[in-house]
Amino acid sequence: MYPGRILLVDDESHVLELLSVALEDEGYRILTANNGRKALDQLKKEEPQVVLLDIRMPDLDGVEVLRQIKEINKATSVIMMTAYGAMDTVVKAMQLGAYDYLTKPLDLKKVKVLIRRALEAQELTREIASLRSELKEKYQLEKVVGKHPKMLEVYKMIGRVMDNKATVLIIGETGTGKEIVARAVHFNGLFKDGPFVAIDCASLPQDLLESELFGHEKGAFTGAITQKMGKFELADKGSLFLDEIG
Repeated sequence: MYPGRILLVDDESHVLELLSVALEDEGYRILTANNGRKALDQLKKEEPQVVLLDIRMPDLDGVEVLRQIKEINKATSVIMMTAYGAMDTVVKAMQLGAYDYLTKPLDLKKVKVLIRRALEAQELTREIASLRSELKEKYQLEKVVGKHPKMLEVYKMIGRVMDNKATVLIIGETGTGKEIVARAVHFNGLFKDGPFVAIDCASLPQDLLESELFGHEKGAFTGAITQKMGKFELADKGSLFLDEIG
């Protein structure tokens, strides 16, 4: 069961009734609106997690309502509904941030699956944001343990490099905290909102190193049955920590 508030927006009363009955049986709290302006009012008052929104409506069309929904709350998942085969409108809606779309007549099983996936995606987004916050807190410079004069020099060096795009070489014996320093640089620097990807180069066989770092296309070599993203691509807009490169 995935309890939540679902807003249904359609100018056809039988569609609202059909969806309301089906989704209430799943445990959701259902809100309805038969035009775009009422939908926006409901959105501001009730803050639904998911909106099922018809594209063609008499006052405000669904694309305009979608645009305004995203201005009010970007986190709201909007699933567009259409009885028309106008893919250009669907594409525009997806570009504006729609989660997905459904074609009429509606398949109720697909409706339920999409809503469940949208809510799961929202939960995952919240968990990732919480984890990022915890990591940033954990790796704040004042949280990195050590008061020895040598450690104070390390802190100064972190401060020098964390606000630029330079490649950083961290040298130290195994177990001295090179990854902790790398994470401190990342979570206090320019790329703190991007991913931190770590790879232990010493543990990689020579013949797999290139594939791990740069990825490969399906069929590139024997055993490459799917496309694989490399660590450089995964770390895009973030930091890549290459451990044990010596």
